[in-house]
Amino acid sequence: QEAALATRSLQQVSPSTRSLAHRRGLLRMLLRTSSALLLLVVPTAAFYLPGVAPIDYRDGESIDLKVNKLTSTKTHLPYEWYDLPFCRPAEVVYKGENLGEVMRGDRIQNSPYTIKMNVEVSCQLLCKQSYDAEQ
Repeated sequence: QEAALATRSLQQVSPSTRSLAHRRGLLRMLLRTSSALLLLVVPTAAFYLPGVAPIDYRDGESIDLKVNKLTSTKTHLPYEWYDLPFCRPAEVVYKGENLGEVMRGDRIQNSPYTIKMNVEVSCQLLCKQSYDAEQ
């Protein structure tokens, strides 16, 4: 009985209204399908650090290891890396790379460490230093 009522009410609706209902049904189906496809595409694995461009290294290629300022909970002002008695390169060079580093007060410098891409090294002597009682 309900099916007969639904059929009669559908017959009473004008053809343009039926066409509009048909279009709405197609639109809903299209939205559901596109949403499902979007969910399949969205998951990705990526990261971005502002001001840092990714670099591709070949096996054995040298990688620069840089050092920055040191902060402490005991002092209000940061120390420059080489204010403390760490091994130093022959020439210390400041390497500010972008405006954000300058505005944060970063003091990026080169280091004496030698790192090569995809080359395993264990326990190499970097330098020898003597310390007095103050250090």
